[in-house]
Amino acid sequence: MITRFRARTLAAGVAVIGLAAGLLPATAGPAAQPASPSVEGAADAFPIGIFSPPNPAATTLANYQRIRDMNANFVITGNLVASFATVDAALSLAEQTGLSMFVSDRSIDFTPSQFGSAATGSSYAISTTSAPGQTFATPASEGAMILDYIELPINPATWTSGQTLTLTVYSGPDKAQQVATSSLSAPAASGGTRFDFDLFIASGTTFYFEVTSTSASPVSTAAGPGTAYPAGTAYLNGVVQSADLGFTVGAERRSWNDGGRPSDTVIQNVVQHYAGRNAVRGYHLVDEPSAQQFSQVDVATEAIRANDPAKPVYVNLNPNYANNALLGMEFAHNTGEFVRSTNRLGQVFTTGRATSHIDTIQWWIDRATWGAGEALTLTLWDSPARTTAVASATLSSQPATNWPGFALNATVTPGTSYYLELTHNGGGNDSVGWVTRSLAGKKWYGVETGAYVNGAPVGADFWFTVNQSIEPFSYDDYVYRWASTEPDVLVFDHYPFPPSGTTVNAGYFSNLEVIRDQSRAAAVDFWSYLQSVGITGMLRAPSQNDMRYQVYTNLAYRAKGLIYFTYWKPPFAEFFQSLVNTDGTPNPSYGWAQQLNAEVLALGGVLQRLDADAVYHTGTSLPAGTTALPASFDWQPTDATKPAVISHLADATGKEYVFVVNRDNTTGRTVTFDIDATIVNVEEISKSTGLPVGAGFDAVNHTLAVTLAPGEGRLFVVTK
Repeated sequence: MITRFRARTLAAGVAVIGLAAGLLPATAGPAAQPASPSVEGAADAFPIGIFSPPNPAATTLANYQRIRDMNANFVITGNLVASFATVDAALSLAEQTGLSMFVSDRSIDFTPSQFGSAATGSSYAISTTSAPGQTFATPASEGAMILDYIELPINPATWTSGQTLTLTVYSGPDKAQQVATSSLSAPAASGGTRFDFDLFIASGTTFYFEVTSTSASPVSTAAGPGTAYPAGTAYLNGVVQSADLGFTVGAERRSWNDGGRPSDTVIQNVVQHYAGRNAVRGYHLVDEPSAQQFSQVDVATEAIRANDPAKPVYVNLNPNYANNALLGMEFAHNTGEFVRSTNRLGQVFTTGRATSHIDTIQWWIDRATWGAGEALTLTLWDSPARTTAVASATLSSQPATNWPGFALNATVTPGTSYYLELTHNGGGNDSVGWVTRSLAGKKWYGVETGAYVNGAPVGADFWFTVNQSIEPFSYDDYVYRWASTEPDVLVFDHYPFPPSGTTVNAGYFSNLEVIRDQSRAAAVDFWSYLQSVGITGMLRAPSQNDMRYQVYTNLAYRAKGLIYFTYWKPPFAEFFQSLVNTDGTPNPSYGWAQQLNAEVLALGGVLQRLDADAVYHTGTSLPAGTTALPASFDWQPTDATKPAVISHLADATGKEYVFVVNRDNTTGRTVTFDIDATIVNVEEISKSTGLPVGAGFDAVNHTLAVTLAPGEGRLFVVTK
C-alpha cells in the first residue's frame, strides 16, 4: 500500500522482450504455500510484483495461478503482453487469480514510422544466383529504435509455391556482422512481402539488407531510379547498382527521444481503455529514463492523470552503475548565464508536498569568476512579479565549491509556486558566471519549473536544489531530479551479483542510501527490483542466500515494494535460471522467492507503517556511502566486527522498531547485542503471523542474541 499517492496516473509501454511460448504443467514445481496473514489482517499488505510475465502464447490460467502461488500480488505487463488484446487477456486471468497489474502499452513508449524507396517498374531477380541488396539509414535519434519489418514489392506471378525468400540485415555491404534474418515461404498474395523482425537496432546508423532464395527460378522484386532513395545504394551479388530497390522499413522510435513524448491522443486512448478494469493496479510509464527525459515524462504523466486520476504510476530509474550517457547527466545539454547588476537570473519552482521550510538553495555557479568585492544575493519571491519577498541570503565572497548553498531559512507553504532570483551587487567586475542552466527546450525538472533572465522565461531550468547538498550531475542529482517531480512511488533497479563468485557490487548500498534519502526528502515510498536471473558475462544466477540478502537489505532501508527481475526466462541464450523457464517449469529460485514472499507478507502490515529514520552498518570494512553504528545507539553488538545492517524505525505514534540484517551472503551467524537499560522489553515480529512474539530478550542483563542465516533479517519491536 502506498499512502502518499496524489490523485494522478498514466499509461505505459516498454515490454519489447519477446519470450518463447510455454505452458506450465499443473504438477510442476514446489507445492504452493498460502500467503501468511499480516498483523493488519490483509494478505497483500506489502506489494510484491514480477517483471517479464508469461508471453501471449503462455498467458494461461495455470501460469497466472503459479504467479499467485509464489505469494506475489501484482504483475507488470511486458514480454509482448503490451497491446490491448494481449493485456486484456492477461487482465482477465489476473482478475480470476487475485492478482493486480501495472499495465503498459507499446503505443505509449514507441511511435511508429516508415521510410524507404518507391518502386517505379524496373526490377531485380531473386534466385540462388541473384541476390539483390540495399543499404538504408535509420533516422537520427537520441536512442535505439525497434525494427518491425522490411517490406518488398514482389511480383506474385513470379513467386511459386515452395520457394523460400530470406531477407538478412547486416551491419554493412561487407556483411561482416549479421544483425537479423527473416524468411517467408508462402507466395505473396497482394504484391507485397513483409519480413518481420521486432528487434532493437541503432538509430542514425546505416545498415544493409540482402534477399536470397532457395530456388533457381527467379522471383521479381520492383526497383526505382537511382535517386529513389538518396540515403542508400542498391547492390546485386555485392556489386553496386544504379537503381535502388523498392522497399519500406517499418520502425518504431522511442517516444521520449529527441525531446518528444507520446501524444495526448495516444495517452487518452490507452488509459481510457484500461481505466475501468478491476485488476488494473496502476500504470508503468517508462523504464530507466535519462534525466534529459524527465521533463517530458512528467508532462505525459500529467496528461494521463486527467483520464484515470485514482491509480498510481511508476517510472523505473537507472542504478548508480549506469554511465552518465544513460543517466543523461553528461555536459552536452547545458549552457549558462552571467549574473550582473543588469542581468537578473530567476527560477520558478513549486515546493514539495512535505516542504514547509526551506533551509538552503544550491545554485551551480563558476566560483573561478567570483572576484573580490562581488556579492550575490538569492531572494525567494512569491512569483516572477516579485510582489512579496519571502526571504533572502547573500554570499559576499568566493565559495568553496561551484555549487554553493544560500541559507534562506524560510517558512513556506507546501505545494506552492515560488520564484528564486539571483542578483549581483555591482562590485568587482560586475560579472559572475556561468550560472549553469539547461539548453532551451531541454528542461531538467518537471512541468512546474522554469528559468528566467531579467524577468523573461527562457524555456529552460537553472540547476538548483532545495534543502539538499549534492554535486551537480551526480547519481544523487539524477534521483533528486525525478523525486522532485513527486512521483507516486520511486522505483529503481540495481542488480548486485557479478557473474562469478559470491561478491556483491561495491555500489549496492550507496545506491540504497541515495534512494532512501531522496524518497524520504520527497515524502514518497520506494520500491526495488530484485535480481532473480543470470546473464552470461554480466550477472550470476542468485543463490538462495543472495535472494534473501536482497530482500532483507532492501526492507531494512525502507523499501515498501519488491519486484522480481525476471519471472519468465527471456528466450535469449545469455539469460539463464530465471524464476520460471520458457516452458513454464519453475527453477529452485521460484520456491525460494515463494518462501521469502510469505515472510515479507507476514511482516508487511507492520513494515508499511514504519519509516527507517536511520540505517547503520557494522563490520571491519563498511560499504561505500554507509554510516557506522554510533556508540550512542541503544543496541550495541558485543562483536562489532561482524557485518550487519541495523536500522532504526518508528511508526506514526513513535513506537520504535529495530531491523537487524546479516550483511553476509555466505555465512550465518549469531550476533549478541547489549541493549540500553531504558529498554524494558524486546519482541520479534513473527515471519509467519506478523504478530509480536518472544525474542529471547534477557531483561536482567539487557542482552539479546540474534541468530541469522546468510542475508537474513529480523524485525524487533522495542518497549521503553
